[in-house]
Amino acid sequence: MINNDVFLNKVNACWISWHKVPRSRNIAKYLGIPLFEYFKNKNVVQRHLLSSVWTIKKLREIKPQIVFLHFSYLLLLIVVLRKLFSKRKIFIIADCHNKALKRTIRNPFNIAFQKFKEFVLAYSDLAIVTNRGLINEITKYQQNYFVLPDKIPTFEVKKNSGKEEKYCVYISSFDSDEPVEEVLETSKIFKDTLLFYWTGRQPLWFKKKYLNKYSNIIYTGYLDYSKYYELLSNAECILILSREDEILQCGAYEGLNANVPLVISDNAASREYFSDAAVFTKITPEEIKNAIDTAIANRIRIIENSKKIKVERELEFNQQIDKLIIRIKNDFLAV
Repeated sequence: MINNDVFLNKVNACWISWHKVPRSRNIAKYLGIPLFEYFKNKNVVQRHLLSSVWTIKKLREIKPQIVFLHFSYLLLLIVVLRKLFSKRKIFIIADCHNKALKRTIRNPFNIAFQKFKEFVLAYSDLAIVTNRGLINEITKYQQNYFVLPDKIPTFEVKKNSGKEEKYCVYISSFDSDEPVEEVLETSKIFKDTLLFYWTGRQPLWFKKKYLNKYSNIIYTGYLDYSKYYELLSNAECILILSREDEILQCGAYEGLNANVPLVISDNAASREYFSDAAVFTKITPEEIKNAIDTAIANRIRIIENSKKIKVERELEFNQQIDKLIIRIKNDFLAV
């Protein structure tokens, strides 16, 4: 790791996010810069209004010259406007996650939305993406980009030697890309031979349609981190699924740290990163079921692979983020 503290502190760098995102927390911590998070679980209008006011006040208060941000269109717009109307130099680094980057609007306003996306990303100075599969997407809007996978989170792995339950954890946020019905059908195939702990807060539409209809599913709702990590650490396997291509989900990184076999949607980005630490599956109940069986049957071998891959990915992350710091310094001084 290079000594970045002097440079980043000298230019008063910070990270701003409207969500509580492990990736933002991990990278900001590594860089040694303050992270400012603001999240209000109100309706969409209130949430964006309150977040916008908070961000404007925060930017006036701290007067940063380098702003990292977890990519949100309105947040980026506010920082871009601050940059355009400020007498001080402001260098914007947008950490672009898959879903926001690929977002479209299915109505007559989509053309305007795409123009807006082009505007805000064009006025950022550097875009960060999580994997090479997103390069084609980001270069539609911004040519100056950098590839930085997530940092594997570190937490205490609490193994329960007296555990009697045999269970799989399905990490979910109930987003539209998640295969809800396929996972429900998969649980039915296992019947009473395997429990499913399903994380995340269930939205109202899910409760009305599906809740309490599957005997071997336990919905955890929101868990604090200590209970969540303990649940992961004692699972037979961890299930992380998305219909989106080239997506690397936080839960997979957490599972890698917990040394638990992973069952992940089959895409090139996941295969490249997780390799032999995971079993990859297509999104059908039968194939998900087979992948879970394979993960459990090969548990010992996969765990050993996980330990090796975790060390390799940590080294790669450290090397890559040090390159990022040098890149930011050079680009910032050149502006």
